Amino acid sequence: NFEIKNGEANSIEVFDLYGNKIASLAVNKNNKIAFNIQQLATGTYLYRSLDANGKMLGRGKFDVVI
Repeated sequence: NFEIKNGEANSIEVFDLYGNKIASLAVNKNNKIAFNIQQLATGTYLYRSLDANGKMLGRGKFDVVI
């Protein structure tokens, strides 16, 4: 799950370590996103949050361990 603290983000994009976009997820009105990682292979993934104009607001990484 992603939870948006500042309320400015409009979407989250998820990438693998090769730079391939895995998902583009819209932020709901509760500033939360549920993302099912069962479709992902074990590994490290990157994400970035974007505002409505496509400007990057933040980024990070997470690990999937099966």
